[in-house]
Amino acid sequence: MRGWIRILSAIGVVATFLALGVLHGSGHEYFFLTDGRLPATLLLASVTAIGSYALGLPDVIATRRGVVAASLLSSVFGALSVSAVALSVGVPLIPRSVIAWGALSIIPWHLLCWRVVADADAAATATRILAVVNPLAGDELAFALANEAERSAELVARADIADMEGTGRGRPLAELVADRDITMVVLDQEAQLSENIVAQVADLHAGGLRVRSLSMFMEEWIGKVPISELERTSLFFDVSELHRSAYPRIKRVFDLLFCVISLPPLVALGSVVWLANAATSRGPLLFRQQRVGKGGEPFEILKFRTMQPNGDSHWTEVDDDRITPVGRLLRRSHLDELPQVVNILRGEISLVGPRPEQVDYVEELNDKLPFYNVRHIIRPGLTGWAQLKLGYTNDLSGAAEKLQYELFYLRHQGLGLDARIIIMTLRHLFQRGGM
Repeated sequence: MRGWIRILSAIGVVATFLALGVLHGSGHEYFFLTDGRLPATLLLASVTAIGSYALGLPDVIATRRGVVAASLLSSVFGALSVSAVALSVGVPLIPRSVIAWGALSIIPWHLLCWRVVADADAAATATRILAVVNPLAGDELAFALANEAERSAELVARADIADMEGTGRGRPLAELVADRDITMVVLDQEAQLSENIVAQVADLHAGGLRVRSLSMFMEEWIGKVPISELERTSLFFDVSELHRSAYPRIKRVFDLLFCVISLPPLVALGSVVWLANAATSRGPLLFRQQRVGKGGEPFEILKFRTMQPNGDSHWTEVDDDRITPVGRLLRRSHLDELPQVVNILRGEISLVGPRPEQVDYVEELNDKLPFYNVRHIIRPGLTGWAQLKLGYTNDLSGAAEKLQYELFYLRHQGLGLDARIIIMTLRHLFQRGGM
């Protein structure tokens, strides 16, 4: 449902600007299909539509006022893009009236799409879950559904495995499903070993009840692979970057295009940061540090320096007192990461992938976390699924949680997921000022 509304929202934006261009051109001396006006209008509409999605339309923003503001701001993005092209070619490509009327005309369309999504969400019935899992897995599942769910679901009941096995001809699991109006049963590995539980679930499944293993449910509903449910053989899945010849080439092309777009802002921002650092905190412009890349090979990552030079190398805290005033602003906006464009250009990292960690931390985490080294079979990234889903972490438990999201990315890696991560990153930056 949401996917179709997003597509319709974008189509409506493009159609609006094209219609206004045709109407304006029909009454003036130029024809709409000549003089580069059609490509310019398509650029305006496309950038506006992409900006709308990046800002959270139609399904993230919660208020009408927010929808109107995001709609107008996306039109500003489109207008700036066309203005930049017009300045470069020295010809005014689109009349200001088309841009202005287009910006106003798409607001009702965005409001309509937003209302359709809101009404659909209100009418949707969440999947009602019965989890037959051990207590630790049950706690993890409850937290994930409350804080990290990708899809709507309600944990209605948790049951001990021993209680659901029953004795003789008893069917306690089936009775609980009927009493609590359960629509899906989730079983961990231990529950799947119980013949009685599996027999009850098989009968219920034949009657229409949905059933998932804990691992399958966490992947589909939460977007991560639980380490507690992993076995060595479960790691033998195809990774697009390794097993599909076209994907890594296409991904590399997009990486290089990103570098071409980002190098001019990097040079301009570098000059500003250098002057600001010279005035407030003497030291080098760039921060250089050894990180672990693909295949466990170390490389030197580049960032704008945000901390006092010669600081300790322990885990960085969110409000670390070593962070400089300029560095705090760079971190909040995430502009300190921009020099990694050079790392992408060198092929050391990609635009999307697991975030690279320090060498010492990786050695420590390899000893303490099972399967941690698996994350190094592909190139690390400037942004990633775990970074977006979990944010900043600075301890072992956080690293373990991130690993579960990174395994999900490895298992589902592809252009579609990469595009989603990039859009989510833009949304996060626009709405919260950084990751």
